[in-house]
Amino acid sequence: MAGPVYYCDQYPEATRFPDYFDGKLIIYDWMRNWMRAITIDSLGNFGKMEPFGDSIQLSRPMDMFVDKKGSLWVLEYGTQWFSSNPDARLSRIDYYRGNRPPLPHLKVDKMAGAAPCTVRFDCSATRDYDKDNMHFEIDFGDGTSTSFYTKTFKKQSTIALAESNLSGTSTQPTVPANPEKYGIFEHVYTKIGNYEVKLKVTDPSGAFNKIVQKIAVGNEPPTIVWDLGGHNRSFYKPGTTINYQIQLFDKEDGSLASGAIQPSSVSATIDYLVEGFDMTLIAQGHQTAAQNTEYARGKVLLDRSDCKTCHAIDRKVNGPSYQSIAERYRGNEFAVRNLSKKIITGGNGVWGETVMSAHPQLSEADAGEMVRWILSLGNPTKADQSIAISGQYALVTPKQVQKDKPSWPGTYIFRASYKDRGSASQRPLEGNESLALRPAYQQAEMADSISAGITQYNPVGSKDTTVLRDMRDGSFIVFKRTDLQGITGVSLGIASSDINNNFSGGRIEVRMDSPTGKLLGQTKFTVKPAGKRMEISELNVPVFLEKHDGKWHDLYIITRNENNPSMAVTALDWVRFEL
Repeated sequence: MAGPVYYCDQYPEATRFPDYFDGKLIIYDWMRNWMRAITIDSLGNFGKMEPFGDSIQLSRPMDMFVDKKGSLWVLEYGTQWFSSNPDARLSRIDYYRGNRPPLPHLKVDKMAGAAPCTVRFDCSATRDYDKDNMHFEIDFGDGTSTSFYTKTFKKQSTIALAESNLSGTSTQPTVPANPEKYGIFEHVYTKIGNYEVKLKVTDPSGAFNKIVQKIAVGNEPPTIVWDLGGHNRSFYKPGTTINYQIQLFDKEDGSLASGAIQPSSVSATIDYLVEGFDMTLIAQGHQTAAQNTEYARGKVLLDRSDCKTCHAIDRKVNGPSYQSIAERYRGNEFAVRNLSKKIITGGNGVWGETVMSAHPQLSEADAGEMVRWILSLGNPTKADQSIAISGQYALVTPKQVQKDKPSWPGTYIFRASYKDRGSASQRPLEGNESLALRPAYQQAEMADSISAGITQYNPVGSKDTTVLRDMRDGSFIVFKRTDLQGITGVSLGIASSDINNNFSGGRIEVRMDSPTGKLLGQTKFTVKPAGKRMEISELNVPVFLEKHDGKWHDLYIITRNENNPSMAVTALDWVRFEL
């Protein structure tokens, strides 16, 4: 996506980016989490592209702009698809001259939970680019704190988040006893409440930065998982029928299996995308469904009124919170009538001496809608459903799509969500899981990430074929967040040499999580002698995984030829995951 063109003379010299970036266009990629600076000549022609802020960890950038000081603001969607992401954020990127203050980083394995709540903190990604010694001060928000000094952290297993596990549970590494060595530590919150964890990191000159992380204790988030009956949760063969079941458990509310949670409380949808991941359309579709829920009109009326000056959903302002009102009047059959009248005429005495203003401009019908929404807080959500919580689903291309685009199967988005009832002290929390089932047969250029140096090429004499070439020793493509269950091999369309390309051959490796990660399989191959036209042949790489661990993994497909590293190994046309 295209961001702004940076013009240095529009911003103060003390806070703007260096003159090197004057006139450069900043672009960014939602899927691959990078930014690039594009040099354009005086005629508007492309000059070169280079990394921009490549040490900054982004979480799916969506939009950006430059403020009056010359700082760059980035809106980030967050990690998970179609979700209210806890790591969604608005970030500001500043340029520092001279001594640079440390850049604190604090990651948690959970932001909410029942008491006692054990939270795992990881500050190992904190950096000081002047390589100064850093002083860490952590205030846990419950009257306790800790501090330590360090210069660099040793590598340790990253935090295992619950959503990274296909079974809905978290298998976390053991926490080291010395946080100054690894930057990982745990803290137990024994009492119900809302806490602000503050991390302050200071260098020897006194320059510092702070970050804050909120932790809510008193309500465990629900766990919801799509069980596809052993079917792979990343890829599918068109025409396959799968048996699915939504599994849901909430520590306070119970589970679907026990009957404590009703199926009508779960929102379950399956969407078909013809091409790629159209995030905007899918997100709008779910938002529209949410706005059609039973009490949505009452919330709209409340948002447009002056009620928010005295009330909030989960905290007392001048008047009681909406959640407190819902708790007090739950089960009162006259609540809608009596509270509607009170909104219109005003009153006092029920919640102390604070007077509630009258709203004579409201009709009884509108006041009733507002009350119904307030009283719905804490009740099980009556969610719209496009499918049942269990059954069979045929992964067959819709007839209209077959007519319009008959040659290419699309992607299925499975999404399920449940908002729990909350508790006396905590707001309701939503649990959700989204799966993106892509066709097992993929064009190579559709990979989620492609290593530097690889280019796209249209072979001579071919109008609609695109291959990835310039794949040398160590070049790779990546399919991210992949379920390895049931994948027995990876078949590839590899290219022969032609009049414009001379390939060396070598071998293909399939590895897990990194280019040097666990080797799952490899196959040696030779390429045909150069001809006038490029020919594509099939190469199968058997994949062997001793035990499926129930986690998502990044799958790397790597070309290798250590004996001839400067020469391209082959070109890739397509990839097929054997299920």
